[in-house]
Amino acid sequence: MTWTDEQIDKYVEDSFNLLEAVQGKLEVEFGLGHFERWDLDQEKDELTFSDSSGPAIVCKVYALGTYGNGYWKWAWANSSLVDSFSNKSKIMRKLGPLSGLDIFVNEAFEADENMPWEIAGMALKEIGGLGVYRCPSYSSELFVVIEGITSNKPIQPTPKSRAADG
Repeated sequence: MTWTDEQIDKYVEDSFNLLEAVQGKLEVEFGLGHFERWDLDQEKDELTFSDSSGPAIVCKVYALGTYGNGYWKWAWANSSLVDSFSNKSKIMRKLGPLSGLDIFVNEAFEADENMPWEIAGMALKEIGGLGVYRCPSYSSELFVVIEGITSNKPIQPTPKSRAADG
């Protein structure tokens, strides 16, 4: 039996609330969203945040998917991503038969700008993680889930601003 509309709405809402809570914590404790630059190493599954004095935080991450031009594409379906970096996104396919929603089994689908964040919250709920970062580029945004954080220097907490913006 698949989920009812009410169950889907509740699941999405609960997932997004989880995302907002963990994003706020990452911003306050580690200053995520306030670094001068970020660098991604797919081979090492690492996202490094740096300031003018060099690398400050190194995060262990996995790719969830990309969003661009009104479409979401799962990381597992993206041939430009290293398999070891994108494999965990396959776990989200289990929600297809449970929910009755094709978005979890289709490689790509039309989506609005809020949907990647909702999917990110669902991934935190289903796969786990400390938070999410949106890596912008010219043509799309790569959403990665942060699994672990190593700080190279003391982090000054920053005031909370936009909770779900990476």
